Amino acid sequence: MPPNTTSDNLSPESAARYIGGISRDNLYRLARRGVVPHFRVGRRIFFNRAVLDDWIRAGGSSCAA
Repeated sequence: MPPNTTSDNLSPESAARYIGGISRDNLYRLARRGVVPHFRVGRRIFFNRAVLDDWIRAGGSSCAA
């Protein structure tokens, strides 16, 4: 798990809301294709808030549209 606290790690539902304008299913598809940074713990998928912020600042949000 990333070194940040668990409160910085978002579920797919929370990450979709955090990114804004994206469905949970679309977020799963983008993660599966490696477009959105994520990590797994067992079968569960998580998104780190700080990493998502960096991804968005780098222009990643345009990939999600």
